[in-house]
Amino acid sequence: MTRSFQALPVCTTNVIKIESHRKSRAAAPSAEAVNLDREDAERTLRLAGLDYHLSPKARLEAQDKFLIETAPNQSPSISGRKGITPANKKRARKPHYAHLLQMNNRLFFQAACCKPLKIIAASLDGNAMSARTLHREHSKDGGGKLVVEIDIADSDHEVILDMQRAESSRVQRYIFTVNPAGQVNSEASIK
Repeated sequence: MTRSFQALPVCTTNVIKIESHRKSRAAAPSAEAVNLDREDAERTLRLAGLDYHLSPKARLEAQDKFLIETAPNQSPSISGRKGITPANKKRARKPHYAHLLQMNNRLFFQAACCKPLKIIAASLDGNAMSARTLHREHSKDGGGKLVVEIDIADSDHEVILDMQRAESSRVQRYIFTVNPAGQVNSEASIK
């Protein structure tokens, strides 16, 4: 885990969106799945040293998200573990979520899925930005978990994050708009 802030490679702006060939779900996630994801997210935040209960006001969903191909010379800077086999033969549902948490004038990106996760590039208003990993893990039973703190100043921002799952050549790009006026004050604190 990276406890000090480090600069991330800047996201490439001229990327081509890859259309997903997966069938989109017609139905929204069940209430049970939503509740399990929220409980998992709160548990992971505690493991990251944040004592916080998720509130809809603090959680920002991506304005846009899509798959892109990674650049051949792009290397991870908020590194994940290599050599992990993400395959889990069980059919048990693993948590799947990705959101930006805006609280106490701080930003935290949190994600979970069945594979190991890492941020390989990011940008803040089109410029370089710094981040630090507060929590990262992967297990066969729990899937991949990631909590990253983003270093920002107080102004409106467009945050772009490129997240890689395992060693895939495709990257999930998340685009968030952050408005400091919408900051949520909470009792969250890093231990």
